[in-house]
Amino acid sequence: MNGRRLGLSSGSLPDAGAAELAAATALAGGGTVDLRAGKGHAWERDGIARGIRQVTAAGVEVAFVGCGARAGRTKVGCGARAGETEAGCGGRGGDVGLELPVTGHPVKVFCVPEPDPATLAGQVRAAADQGVALWVETHQGGPSCRRLAQLAEVTGIGVVVDLLGVAATGGADAATLARLAPHVRAVQVKGFRRDAAGAYRHRALRAADLEPVEALLSSGAPIRAITVESRAGTAVDDLRMLAKWEAR
Repeated sequence: MNGRRLGLSSGSLPDAGAAELAAATALAGGGTVDLRAGKGHAWERDGIARGIRQVTAAGVEVAFVGCGARAGRTKVGCGARAGETEAGCGGRGGDVGLELPVTGHPVKVFCVPEPDPATLAGQVRAAADQGVALWVETHQGGPSCRRLAQLAEVTGIGVVVDLLGVAATGGADAATLARLAPHVRAVQVKGFRRDAAGAYRHRALRAADLEPVEALLSSGAPIRAITVESRAGTAVDDLRMLAKWEAR
């Protein structure tokens, strides 16, 4: 056992309630989910806390909770219901707060392209003071993988590698992935292609899409979860394929 769990993202099944998402994950051989808060996904229709309880009651773990806040900005909420699970995380040396869902699970955010490292480090510390491990996603409009590796080295922020996000921020060669690897906590996988206009389109996952994941693992990345986050309509089959890939 490597301690790494496979599963689905709520972004793959946005109309599935919490129990339904957990059941679909387990049926496809998965054991974890990542949950996107504040985006209208059905898992949180009765509130974040209750949705998480329903997932875990079904025997499925929660890898992390994602929100729309952008690290490097101040006082940007995630869309969680006020007074339920949202808490302000104020930083040191000025107002560097992020409003994050405090659920007992890591929280995944986005990041501005060029955040001040001191501000970002303050947000990581402030989140930790609230009991939140702060992770940042590779995402279009955010830092490149090379820059994200530099920021992680000096701030301690964890990284969620989204495969499309890697491509959309300029890609990453083997050396960059090796440098990023120590900071990677989770991976979101999906198949994708670029159309004639240059836009990214989701498609079914293929083994070749997982080459960056293999590179990260070969570099010792402490990946806790790999989840399928796809709008191609093939997420359950993608998870089954991912499980076969993992079992090689």
